[in-house]
Amino acid sequence: MGGEDVLLSIVVLDVKNHYLIPITLESILCQTDKRFEVLILTQKILPRELSQLHRNYSNLSIVEVQSDEHLPKIKNIALKHVKGKYIHFLYPGEYYLSKFSLNFVFDKIGKEKDPDIICFSGLLRDNIFPPKTFYPSFSKALPGEKYYPILVRDVIFLRETVETEGGFDSHYSPLQAFALVTKISLKEKYKILSLKRVIVDYELQKDDPEKYVRYISDLIKIIYRYYGFHALFRASVLKELMDFSKKRIRGIKRFFVWSE
Repeated sequence: MGGEDVLLSIVVLDVKNHYLIPITLESILCQTDKRFEVLILTQKILPRELSQLHRNYSNLSIVEVQSDEHLPKIKNIALKHVKGKYIHFLYPGEYYLSKFSLNFVFDKIGKEKDPDIICFSGLLRDNIFPPKTFYPSFSKALPGEKYYPILVRDVIFLRETVETEGGFDSHYSPLQAFALVTKISLKEKYKILSLKRVIVDYELQKDDPEKYVRYISDLIKIIYRYYGFHALFRASVLKELMDFSKKRIRGIKRFFVWSE
């Protein structure tokens, strides 16, 4: 693992739900293709939990970040600490579905000659309905008409491309990854690889009503910035916002599970 031939830097954003981090780390460490490194960025963690983390994963890089740092800044800090050609962000409770997940990804990277973005199919789950799989699409259609990789767990970035585009934008939270993916996808010079396979699954976690408000806010700002004011009135966008609101009003416990 790691060494001179680091193809992928896996950054575990240990900023909440610290108790779930073993699930994520064990799924990483069992990967059969070891051309990766692991960086753990931890925030607001108890000294006892931090000590245990160092003790259990002494061979991994662990960096503490200040308690007042926001997610875009934390992700940009990660860019300065890693050396992999590609970078993948995971949160505690997110995990690779198979020990061969990275074999599959690395093989695709080689065949496609270093794409700027690798996007997987995403899972949408809640406590009531069966999980749904959303296949990635980077057509010129607006978000809402086609699935775009909104969550950072469903995207692997070429690190050089992220740095060229200025990293993660602090104006967005929790959809910094979506903003960056949208920005990159609209530029013809970049190569995007969309995979129909689901690579990452996740543990359901406690709902956060405030996060839904931030999601809507980010979605509106991103669509306005990259598609213009009139795009906000497209039927697909309005339908997504209305569906979101109705399901909250009806008291459904979970509509989207965001990990940002």
